[in-house]
Parts: sequence; structure tokens; C-alpha cells
Amino acid sequence: MMQVWSGLFLRTRNEAQLAAVLAHEYVHYQNRHSLMIFREARRRAAGASFMAMFGLIGLLLAIGQISAIFQFSREQEADADAESVGMLTRAGYDPNEVPKIWEQFRAEADATAVARGTKSRKDKNGGLFASHPPTAERVAALTAEAKKIPVSATWQTGETQYRASLAAFWPSFIDDQVKLNDFGGTEFLIDYLARTGWTPALNYARGELYRARGRPEDLKAAAGFYHDAAVAPEAPVEAWRGLGLSLLRTGDQPGGQAALKTYLERKPDASDKSMIAMLAGGTQ
Repeated sequence: MMQVWSGLFLRTRNEAQLAAVLAHEYVHYQNRHSLMIFREARRRAAGASFMAMFGLIGLLLAIGQISAIFQFSREQEADADAESVGMLTRAGYDPNEVPKIWEQFRAEADATAVARGTKSRKDKNGGLFASHPPTAERVAALTAEAKKIPVSATWQTGETQYRASLAAFWPSFIDDQVKLNDFGGTEFLIDYLARTGWTPALNYARGELYRARGRPEDLKAAAGFYHDAAVAPEAPVEAWRGLGLSLLRTGDQPGGQAALKTYLERKPDASDKSMIAMLAGGTQ
């Protein structure tokens, strides 16, 4: 079984990038990697247990056996990366989209570290006992693999279709991300997605992020972001909800209640209908 979480949909910018991740996981299934790792672990664990009985030298040899299991896993991850590029290309997608996923992950890790005043963990993969290769190594390997393939004018990324298909789920994706309490990483992610322009959906996302942090200046900024989103016909209806809640917290009760009433008018079946109706100054 393969599970796809909302964070992946939020971070992949088009069908090609999502397909690359799915292809990587499918290669694991197709090549029975999980079964192979289980057998390798069982084979080496028996030897490691035996060696550990013979003092320090035996313990070191046992650790070597255990680390070999992780090395085996890293090799399979590298194989899955390489094979997924070919699979993606055969499906008609641009293979150059694959390394972009990992480049974005690395940059997001840097943004998280800056906001938290810590050292970036983008190159921390567990060392000797890492189950996956370092991300920098994966970017280089995937870039090299994509360059091996002759460029085709028929390659697609599927960005327009991707955004249209996920539009209805956008508010829930943003809600999941904001709840991670990672302001730096989330702001980077939203800014990264907005490199080709600020859309109503992205302005809504900015509003949610700033409202969650909740400082006075954040609430004012959030109200502005929500307003920019809400005036567009294709904006998530939740933008009116966010606008109303932000205005109420800044002390603008009339403006906040008016925005909340607009939200309820446009989404009469809202799951939070009772609470919003109360804040809007009436019952629904």
C-alpha cells in the first residue's frame, strides 16, 4: 500500500514531480526491495548477535554487520531513484523535474533553520546508519540521470492540470502545513510556489500562516493577504473566513462580521457554521 500525504501534494508543483515520487515508490514494490531488506537484515542480524558475544572486537564487528544493512538500503534507494527517471520519461513527463523536488526540500530545510536560529539539517541523513542517501547526493545523481536522456519536444509537466485538480483541496493542505508550526519553512514554501506569480490560493495561504503566528502586525498583514485573495472569483471561499477572523482580532468588529457573513453565504454547509455564525453576530 502506498500512502500520499497532503505535504507531498503541497510541495510538488506539477504532475511530473508527483509522478516522480510515485515512480520511485513503485520501483521499490516492483523490485521487491522491502522483502530483500528483510532477508538481508535477518541474515546479518544473526551474525551480529553471535559476534557481539566476543567482547569489544566482536561488538565492533557486529556494528559493521548492522551498518551493512543500512548501506544495502541506501543502495536500493539510489536504484529506485535511477529507475524512476526512466519510468517518468516513458510516461511522457520531463525528467528534469525530478531533481527539483530535492532541491526544494534542501532550501526549505535552510529556511526552517534560519527562522528557528538553528543549523540546517538538509545534509543530516543519519550517517553510517542512514537508510537513504544524502539529499545533495540524490540531487546530483538525479540531475546526471536526467541528462542522459535525449531531450524531447513532447515532454510535459502537467502543471495546469495539476493545479486545477487540487484546487478544491488547497485549504486543507494549507491547514495541515500551518499546523506544523514551522513559520520559516512554510513561508519559504509559499514564496517558492509563488515564483511565477501570486495567485488567490497563495495569498490565502499567506493569510493563514500569518494569522496562525498571531502577532498584532501579523494579523494586519494577514487581513491584507486574505482581502487580496477574496476579491478574486477563483479564490478559496475560506479566504472570507480568514479575513473575518483576522479583522475581529485587530478590533474591526463590523468589518470582521461582514466578512464572516459573506463566508457563510458562500458556504452554507460549512462544518464550522455554528461557531462562525455566533462570531458574525447572529445565528444561521
